[in-house]
Amino acid sequence: MLLSGSKTNKSLLYSSVYLSGLACSLFSIASISIAATTSVEEKQMLKQDTATGENSNVIQQENISFNLQKCQRNAQSKIVSCQLLITATSEMNQRIQLYGNRETASPRVFDLSGNEYTANFVQLGKYKSTSDSNGSVVNELIPGIATKLIVNFDLPQDLTQLAALEIKYDSYKQAAFRDIKITTVANAVRPNNRKK
Repeated sequence: MLLSGSKTNKSLLYSSVYLSGLACSLFSIASISIAATTSVEEKQMLKQDTATGENSNVIQQENISFNLQKCQRNAQSKIVSCQLLITATSEMNQRIQLYGNRETASPRVFDLSGNEYTANFVQLGKYKSTSDSNGSVVNELIPGIATKLIVNFDLPQDLTQLAALEIKYDSYKQAAFRDIKITTVANAVRPNNRKK
């Protein structure tokens, strides 16, 4: 009787060891499965953090990521061109609309004195704002693929710092960047090919 009880206890012990091992295995598989199904959005943000080393120039808005590359002008020019990469972070294509010369719907910048300036030109991918299109630019973003956005402003030549850049899109949405330095690119010197 003692022998058979001992066998039963051993059987129960082996069964509980087996079941706890099985539970650990299932937990590990579930953890791997959750890690493998990281959303496109999280992967994109991780990729951007790794690429830039920081996240100060990247703004995530709903299903679109805005990555500010630079704001620059050519020497002696009043035109400042801000360049961004925008990416759909959803599973599906994202349609986006911007305006290049509409007072209330266009991207805008503020200088350190509080002066506001509205964009006079926008290019999204190959599409450019024109008077024919009422200044509107529409494009469709492919998930995970960056599309270049160029926004031009007519600013005073002595302006070297922006307090804020606000990208307005789809009429009522916006992504705002702060403390942006304007870099100046020297005009290329053309060689003198005239013979003496």
